[in-house]
Amino acid sequence: MYNRKILALCLCALLCAATPVKSQNRPTPFLKNVSLVVYSVVASDKGRCAIDQKAWNTAIDLVANRSTKPKLITEKEHNERGQELVNKANEAGRKFDATHTDADKKAWDEAIEASSRYSAAPTLLLVLDAFELKSGGCVGDISASVTAMLKQSEMISTGQVISHPHEVIWRSGTLLVTPSNLFSREVIESSENMLKSLVKDWALSQLLE
Repeated sequence: MYNRKILALCLCALLCAATPVKSQNRPTPFLKNVSLVVYSVVASDKGRCAIDQKAWNTAIDLVANRSTKPKLITEKEHNERGQELVNKANEAGRKFDATHTDADKKAWDEAIEASSRYSAAPTLLLVLDAFELKSGGCVGDISASVTAMLKQSEMISTGQVISHPHEVIWRSGTLLVTPSNLFSREVIESSENMLKSLVKDWALSQLLE
């Protein structure tokens, strides 16, 4: 983080506009068959370099809503649907307790599996770290990463069990150096392009053997 900030300060005298975000056409097997991604956005509030959070959220939601493959949903939507699946699994469990039939046991197992898989959907975190320049401009470090939950594992060096390990399966980032009056707009546009880049990389990943 600090290296990027130092670089930004060195370049700020030369840059007068945002560094554009371009799709890198980066297919990865880790995105293949991913059907759902849960997204959230986080921004630091830095005085005159603070962005319009409502406008940012609205813009990201609009891009996400246009994507059906993969389906991009908010944490709120994910939590609501997740609770529905938990309730369904609990209901199936109560039914099996009452009947003890093989069919109801299978239905219970399937409901548990569906709930578990849904709750462990990959997550996209879009983060803005902004700070002010003495010249009056703003620097914004925007990063986007998709993280997947893995099965239980352990540390190679110690054997310590890690119950819920995670792995970053996709990432993107850009550094903006702009006048403060343009900063919010540039952050929003760059963030939209990052999300579109993820969708493009997902599509390319489906073509992998």
